[in-house]
Amino acid sequence: MIMSGAIFCIRMMARTNDRLRMMIAGAVIALPMVFVSCIHDPVGGGYYLDVEKIKGGEKPTPPAIQTVETDVADPLVIIITFTSSGAIDPDTGNNSGLYYFIYYLDADPAFFEDEGEYYNSVYYVGYTSEAAFNGKDPKSVIVGKVNPAFHGALYFWMTSYDGGRESDHSNVVSIVIP
Repeated sequence: MIMSGAIFCIRMMARTNDRLRMMIAGAVIALPMVFVSCIHDPVGGGYYLDVEKIKGGEKPTPPAIQTVETDVADPLVIIITFTSSGAIDPDTGNNSGLYYFIYYLDADPAFFEDEGEYYNSVYYVGYTSEAAFNGKDPKSVIVGKVNPAFHGALYFWMTSYDGGRESDHSNVVSIVIP
């Protein structure tokens, strides 16, 4: 009798395992169908260009570069002097929260075929913020040090950034490194 009870338990376990396997197989087949039916078509390429979907409704205005010159003490150090009094974030009505991105190139950017090239990260040098100057104008920023082997013209421009939108580029100012 004990032997027949053990065989009964083994048969029940086999049936349970078969049922469990069938349930798992059914779930594995049904699960991808659930995920496939939940996926929507991706948004179009212009979706994120919609101003309403970007923080800040209007882009800020750019700063104005006054001069680009070398440091008197070290002629390889480049200093940009700019004003930001005209750089306004239209969403706030002031420039207190703006960042100023600095770009440069060793060729005249006026020959860019696409206006978007002005914003290419390849030309990006760094940034500063309005908060770093406590509203003082004009502002001077050390951009960096030129390689002593370089001789020629360098072109600089800036943009304003409000945390959501980047302005048009500022005026382009060049300096010749002898």
